[in-house]
Amino acid sequence: ACAMNITSGGGEITTKQLMSLKPGVTTLDELKLIWGDPQTEMTGADGKTHASWHYSTTTLNSFGGDGRNVSRSANLEFDENGKLIDDSINFRQGGYKMK
Repeated sequence: ACAMNITSGGGEITTKQLMSLKPGVTTLDELKLIWGDPQTEMTGADGKTHASWHYSTTTLNSFGGDGRNVSRSANLEFDENGKLIDDSINFRQGGYKMK
């Protein structure tokens, strides 16, 4: 059976990548190289930067039948030096089958 993938938003965010994030080590610039520019990026008066990346892909069978949607989001906070803050890792993963 043939399938078609439709991808929207940023580079793919994998579970392996999310699990490899290291507070105090991983930088905003490193993640921009991997996932591209975040969909949102804001720096507060305290110097902390909040950044969010979103990735979504849909697979459709060309002959009807099942399809599948997977989406992942990473909402992260970085200190004034651009390093990931310890307690800021927050990500969501969702998906559903379509008929």
